[in-house]
Amino acid sequence: MIKNIVAIMSMVVVSLTLFAQSLVICPSCGREAKGGEAVCSHCQKALPAAPAKPVSAAEPVVTKDPAAFEISPELADCAEAALKTYFREGRLCEEKNPALAFMYFQNAIAVLQMVPQERMKREDGTAFLQARNRALHATLQGRKTCRRCKGTGNFLMDLRKGDPRAGIKQAQGIPCPDCKGNGTVPGVREITKVKADLARAQAEFERIRTAARDVRLGRVMVPAEMERMLNMRMRAKIMTARPVPCGNCQGSMRQLCTVCKGDGWVKCTYATCKNGELSEVKQTQTMVSKRLNDSDIKKCPRCQGTGEVPCVKCEGSGSVPCQYCSGSGYAARCTKCSGAGLEECRNCKGSGQDRKGSPCAVCKGECVVLCSMCKGEGARSK
Repeated sequence: MIKNIVAIMSMVVVSLTLFAQSLVICPSCGREAKGGEAVCSHCQKALPAAPAKPVSAAEPVVTKDPAAFEISPELADCAEAALKTYFREGRLCEEKNPALAFMYFQNAIAVLQMVPQERMKREDGTAFLQARNRALHATLQGRKTCRRCKGTGNFLMDLRKGDPRAGIKQAQGIPCPDCKGNGTVPGVREITKVKADLARAQAEFERIRTAARDVRLGRVMVPAEMERMLNMRMRAKIMTARPVPCGNCQGSMRQLCTVCKGDGWVKCTYATCKNGELSEVKQTQTMVSKRLNDSDIKKCPRCQGTGEVPCVKCEGSGSVPCQYCSGSGYAARCTKCSGAGLEECRNCKGSGQDRKGSPCAVCKGECVVLCSMCKGEGARSK
């Protein structure tokens, strides 16, 4: 009972205190004025400003996001000019060298972070993403040798049923039903070649942009005049926007199939199938003899005489989604900075000032520096 009375009295005291703090007394006539009035309604004299409302513990003060930054018009103009250059160069080489175009589009998406939203259309961002995905798809896709015609493009006729010694011969003028006479069929390229093309394209992209006086910012190439206008948070924003490729698949999202060793095909497992042929025999007590009322050789119904079938695990592509990155193509997020690319400055302990009150010599007063583990990229490829 006593505890309840004390609690009620405390609430009354707090309410009266808040009410008293909100009152405005006219210094001229001494009468109470209404809240929000600038002039006393009794004596028409100016009233003092109302006291500021106290901030309670349940209403924390909203501060500015420490990761936010303002982009100057000069920086935005430089970023837009660089975007047009990277997108134009990527479109020019997209047909002949899609891997190089993929690097251009990836770089453009990173530089896009320095363009304010009010200056960018939604269609522009979508166009960059679509171009990047299209270039990567073209890098992965290719043509493989047709298994049915062995790359000849001609229909193969099996003449062994009439004459076992005749074998299989090409039918000139009749195209293969699988490849339509091209000798190749569309499919996923050999993953080792894809990884080599991506690594070669990255090196070529850096060489071309270095010759154009661009400077390297992590894995991103930016104009030199743009790099001079970037602070620490801007650098981390750009570098984390360029995903670090997985150390196993090199950004291709796929790895070699362990069942078929990248070939895409495995030996036919049909019973009595040997190199695509079925040799049926009849056993009479202890003697084994060939059937007299059937041909010696028959085509395997599963592999159609080829002796091999598509791999079940990779479905004939020779590669499977990378197990290290779960098929994303990106390296795991940095455990120290959680992918932000920034950490608290050790020199000033995040205050931005030294002991004398001057800006910190390491972070230049920004309170943060690039992550010492991922170097600002937000992920580690190894």
